[in-house]
Amino acid sequence: MFVKKTMIIVVCLFTFVLVAGDIHAKSLDDILSSSSIKGEDAKRVKDLYGSLVSFGVNEDELLLIVGHAINSDVETNKLMRLLVLISKTALADIPTKALINKVLEGFAKGAVVDVVIKEAESKVLNLKNAKSVLNHLMLKGYKTKQPDMAINVISIYLTRGWEPSGLKREIESEGLSKKEFYELSLFLKENNK
Repeated sequence: MFVKKTMIIVVCLFTFVLVAGDIHAKSLDDILSSSSIKGEDAKRVKDLYGSLVSFGVNEDELLLIVGHAINSDVETNKLMRLLVLISKTALADIPTKALINKVLEGFAKGAVVDVVIKEAESKVLNLKNAKSVLNHLMLKGYKTKQPDMAINVISIYLTRGWEPSGLKREIESEGLSKKEFYELSLFLKENNK
C-alpha cells in the first residue's frame, strides 16, 4: 500500500513536471515579470519566497508552485496563502516535503486552488499530529536518525484512519514488530534494539 501510494505520487509529480515545461529554467523574477502580479503584490511574493528558501525549502519546488499558480491565474492572495502555509510549517520544524508534494499533486490533477488549499491545510494538521506522535514516542524511549521520514510515515498511518492517541497506545503496548508497522520500523527503533 505504501509503495503503491508513493508510486502514484511520483507519477503525478513526473507528469506535472512535464506539463510545467520550462518553469525550472526560469527564475522567480522571470515568472513574475510575465504575470499579472506587479508592484506590492510581487514584492510580497518575492519576500515570502526568499524566506522559504532561507528556511531550506526546495527552490525548484517553490518555483513549480508559483509558476503553476500564475499559469492558472490563481489570485495573489491564494498564492500567498499557500506560501504562508508552507512557511508556518517550516517554522514549526515540521518537514515541508510532504506538504509541497500534496500541493503539487493537487495542481497536477488540475484541482481548483481552493481544493488545493483545503487539502494542504489538512496535510499540515496531519503532519503536526504525526510530529506530536513522534515526540511522544521518543519520550517513551524510541529513537530515530531520520525524524522527517518518521513524521512522514506516521502521517501516512494517520491518513489511513489511525487516531494519534490510538496509534501511540498501539505502538507503546505492541511495539513496532506488528506487520502493519513495518514502514515505521524502518525509521523508528525502540531504545533497546
